[in-house]
Amino acid sequence: MTDFVVALERGELLTRGSLNAMFTPRAVPRIRFPSPLAVSGYGYDVFIGTLAGHPARFHHGDNPGHRSFLVRLPEQDTAIAVLTRDEHTGPYTTLSALTAGYLTVRLGTPQPAGMQRDPERPGPEGKIGIPRSSATSSHI
Repeated sequence: MTDFVVALERGELLTRGSLNAMFTPRAVPRIRFPSPLAVSGYGYDVFIGTLAGHPARFHHGDNPGHRSFLVRLPEQDTAIAVLTRDEHTGPYTTLSALTAGYLTVRLGTPQPAGMQRDPERPGPEGKIGIPRSSATSSHI
């Protein structure tokens, strides 16, 4: 999924005109995502906003028994995908933990308020870490 979204936004799959149309806000959605996600608009099946203050585009989905969330941070040339096999486990807790680790390790920025994790108390998805070697890849 991450390879797909990186190729998509680099213009390898659609024309630049189609991408511009896709990422142009057409409506302000009523859906609210938990912090650190903030939505400012909705293009063609893509939410536009920020993730921990960084420009982001994201898409979520679900089917019985599954949930998913895909976020793209274009300024960092990074994509993060969260897939669950449990419709009751929200992908947003996992996304917050991944983002906190990514921002800290890869970008060297402090974790946004409310995203710090107590290492003795992992979230419901378990402990999440980002290996240092991923800092050299284009996406995680």
